[in-house]
Amino acid sequence: MVSAGTSGALALSVDHLSKRFGERMAFDDVSFAVGHGEVFGFLGPNGAGKTTTVRTLGTLLAPTSGAATVAGLPLTPENGVEIRRRIAIMPESPGLYLRLSVRENLACFADLYEAPDATDRINRALRAVQLADRAHEACAALSKGLRQRVALARALFSDPEVLFLDEPTCGLDPAAARDVHELIDSLRQRGVTIFLTTHRMEEAERLCDRVAILNTTLRAIGRPDELRERLFAQTLTVRTRVLLPAPGRVFGGRRRRTVDRRGAPLARGRLPRAHRREHGGGPDMSTRRVRAIFWKDLREYRRNRSLVLAMAIFPLIFIIQPLIAVFALAASASSALAHEHVLLYMLGIPALVPVFVAAYAVVSERQQGTLEPVLTTPIRREEFLLGKALAAFLPSVVAAYAVFAFFLACVAIFARPGVASALIQGPDLLAQLLFTPLLTTWSI
Repeated sequence: MVSAGTSGALALSVDHLSKRFGERMAFDDVSFAVGHGEVFGFLGPNGAGKTTTVRTLGTLLAPTSGAATVAGLPLTPENGVEIRRRIAIMPESPGLYLRLSVRENLACFADLYEAPDATDRINRALRAVQLADRAHEACAALSKGLRQRVALARALFSDPEVLFLDEPTCGLDPAAARDVHELIDSLRQRGVTIFLTTHRMEEAERLCDRVAILNTTLRAIGRPDELRERLFAQTLTVRTRVLLPAPGRVFGGRRRRTVDRRGAPLARGRLPRAHRREHGGGPDMSTRRVRAIFWKDLREYRRNRSLVLAMAIFPLIFIIQPLIAVFALAASASSALAHEHVLLYMLGIPALVPVFVAAYAVVSERQQGTLEPVLTTPIRREEFLLGKALAAFLPSVVAAYAVFAFFLACVAIFARPGVASALIQGPDLLAQLLFTPLLTTWSI
């Protein structure tokens, strides 16, 4: 079933879309349309295919069959980056970098979207979600409700034509859920098109103009009050202990309360619709997005005490054997150093440390749930991987050079003069300096 949006123009158009994972069908033959400025609800139980539909429309997953138009663009792999520029997705998990502050999280995503006037836009977003006074707190110190606010502010950076909210109140207490509802109401008043997934009928009735009910296939679509009348019983049976002489007086005057779904304006600040830059350009790599991933990773590494301690101790293991070999030699045996290849042991640092750092970066992304929010931005895979690689390269090379310098200092100060002069030679030092970054690059 395809139903027109409320405004005539379509922000989303889905035509017989399906997604299959092996033998399991996530959603099948789904068709609907959403108008600009409409709040469209996707209602269904857990496992119904709601999140998979959002990921498919957000270009994170390729559909098995069918077609769709998202923000005016056909849903094809070639249009993936451009579609992600025009939409924003707030997943069920906030997916914030917990060691970074609220402002640093938003600044990272402002760079990923290449937002103009990033500082001003961050300030407006913080005011819109009422977090301006907590901008410098680490996200790990925030409650889940406050993290949801940060995630919603992050989703507003691109001034999206379509905003996907995947169960935004899941796991929140009633007060935090009410705050999120008020923020969604404020976006409705701004005319933002919202695609909201939920498994709670009262939430869909409170927030949405129209609702589609999904359970692998699309079961129904319409206004919330129409669906309630169509799908749910409207009678209530009351049994009394004694016969009432005039039951009509007691129950005849009952009327169903009509809920005003327009919502109230946000009391403390809105995020004004920012000027949208013209989207265009070819497949050129964005250095701003690469830098965003690079600096974000470096900040996380620096604030992880366990990682800093490990990177300080682990490389020292590789100089134990060289130091023993050097200090055990007598001055007359210094010529043997030419055949001992003592310095080769330290090449293990640039070969193995980057593996350790890169593995931490991947595990950290998965544990914090940050990979999906990042991939819903216009970032390309090559930009993401290059930023990660540079962030692993720099501390690994610095650690290798620092340990090498420490080794040479120990040799110069404590080793016998003949041994020190035989070891510290120009060609060997140059080879060590050149092979360190080459091995680091190879390892990454």
